[in-house]
Amino acid sequence: MKTVSIGIPAYNEEANIGYLLRDLLAQKTGKIKLEKIIVNSDGSTDKTASEVRKVKSKKIILINNKKRTGRAFRQNQMMRKTDSDVLVLIDADTLIKDKNFLEKISTPIISGKADLTSVTVEELPAENFLERILETSMKLKKYIFENINHGDNLYTCHGRARAFSKKLYKSIKFTDSVAEDAYSYLYCISKGMKYNFVGDTQIFYKLPGSFNDHQKQSLRFIKSQEILSKKFGVEFVKENLRLPLAAVFLGLVKFFIKRPFYVFAYFIVFGFLKVMALFNNAKNTWDISPSSKKLRKELI
Repeated sequence: MKTVSIGIPAYNEEANIGYLLRDLLAQKTGKIKLEKIIVNSDGSTDKTASEVRKVKSKKIILINNKKRTGRAFRQNQMMRKTDSDVLVLIDADTLIKDKNFLEKISTPIISGKADLTSVTVEELPAENFLERILETSMKLKKYIFENINHGDNLYTCHGRARAFSKKLYKSIKFTDSVAEDAYSYLYCISKGMKYNFVGDTQIFYKLPGSFNDHQKQSLRFIKSQEILSKKFGVEFVKENLRLPLAAVFLGLVKFFIKRPFYVFAYFIVFGFLKVMALFNNAKNTWDISPSSKKLRKELI
């Protein structure tokens, strides 16, 4: 039976970490063996550690760091602390509904089909005007990305949930917290390994409820191409970021018919953020978005 470990980088995640750990411990694991769940707290100043300790399981390992160094460093730490056949990295501010989530995200790796996998991300229902704009943009992008090459592309490799083969996680080393999800995809492909999108399971997250929080998240994305190009070369990154115009056009038409106001509103928001990105630098420690941390489990 193939073994699986889970790594969760965490920074001030007291609101949700308990729910996530219980979701993971409730997973069906008939085809795999869950060895451990590592929660790596990156200098959290809230009750993240105490919330983790409330969940009683010998499988849970808490690393309670006092100094904040960033997501990349903490992920590298967790990769050194496991020897499982598969390592699943999951964001702390997410929820899981599918009891077979772990098996599904691990299966392409266990079968030898892939070295890196990711899953569908689902937004919890929007609760305000900004969230409805962002929800529309996310569903539009999902529609486009998941229909390109059966979803096997850089855009579906979501940092919120990924699985790594032992071959991959023992060789990769993250150097930046910004764009580390895209980095994992590009590193995988550049080394001749394969990526597989798993579309029949999902992980849930909350959209940022304020413009300031959305700006923090978007800044990282906008700056990512510049950072990745320095590591992998401009042409290689452009090739993997390139989208078929037909797919983009069909997606825009479909969603403009369904939600014209919100599509138009998002283009205004995104244009403004592109300008703001010219005057800001993304930090290697990740800025948290407080409004996206308080997930309501009953909504999934």
